[in-house]
Amino acid sequence: MTVVKIVSGNTLEAIGNCSTSETIRLMGISVPSAEQKPWGIDAKEYLKGRLEKQAVILELDREIEDKYGRTLGYTALCAVMGG
Repeated sequence: MTVVKIVSGNTLEAIGNCSTSETIRLMGISVPSAEQKPWGIDAKEYLKGRLEKQAVILELDREIEDKYGRTLGYTALCAVMGG
């Protein structure tokens, strides 16, 4: 998957192999909401700097979706194989 947009400090949008977009709520991350300035904005900007436009691997949680329809999971950056 490729991260195309950071929604908040714990939510992102990514496009998978079938060119479909998914909203993913990252598990294991507890951050202030965007309304809690400046910390919520700082959390979003941090995630943006780490993951936006990056290829990631998605590992689903036991519960696949939250009540807002977001996919629940964990991400890891794809490793680049050096030669």
